[in-house]
Amino acid sequence: MAQRLLVDTFGGSDGGGGWRRDPVAGGPDRQAHRDDVCAHGLGGNRERFRRALEAARTIGHREELAGWRERELLPGTLNSTAEMDGFIARSVITHHHPCGTCRMGKNPDAVVDANLRLKALDNLFVVDASIMPNLTAGPIHAAVLAIAETFARRH
Repeated sequence: MAQRLLVDTFGGSDGGGGWRRDPVAGGPDRQAHRDDVCAHGLGGNRERFRRALEAARTIGHREELAGWRERELLPGTLNSTAEMDGFIARSVITHHHPCGTCRMGKNPDAVVDANLRLKALDNLFVVDASIMPNLTAGPIHAAVLAIAETFARRH
């Protein structure tokens, strides 16, 4: 049931329902989606957020989870769509994971080379998410660990 709720909420088993297409890369335009959500409230995603909240509450209230919960803490009683939208607007946050601020590559705009050496200074390396050109589709932490472990093995 939980899987069906999530598929219905987010529009497809691939989780990509509702994503706009990136005209350059051809894949999901995640930045445009984040901008829609974060710019000034919920934008055109109000219904999707409502469905997600309803799905979370339905799952949380399942009998199978009775031993894990005492009562619903948030959002509590919501008597209208406006109250639901208000709760979502107050609660939704972005998880900013800065990356790409210290571009790696061969082109003149890159400040870090392929060995993670800062081009402007000797013996200074950048080993963090700032060298990544884009956010990963999953948690960025795993990618940063892979970068750091690879660097550590080589140096």
